Amino acid sequence: MKFILGLDPGIASIGWALILEAENDNEKSRIIDSNVVKVDFDNFAYMNAKGKISEGKPIEMFRKGLTVSPNL
Repeated sequence: MKFILGLDPGIASIGWALILEAENDNEKSRIIDSNVVKVDFDNFAYMNAKGKISEGKPIEMFRKGLTVSPNL
């Protein structure tokens, strides 16, 4: 048996699954666990003019012309 960790990074979430895979006919493959983690869009991080990471509301930052990222 071998473990496999599958990741599915998306724009608003990260999905994952941990699988136990059979390596011969006597074993049975199975999914051990899986889940999805949602990225919170209430506060975004951005690099300010001084090179420091700051947070703010996406619409306010967009109006100021700042590039925003929930994953910074």
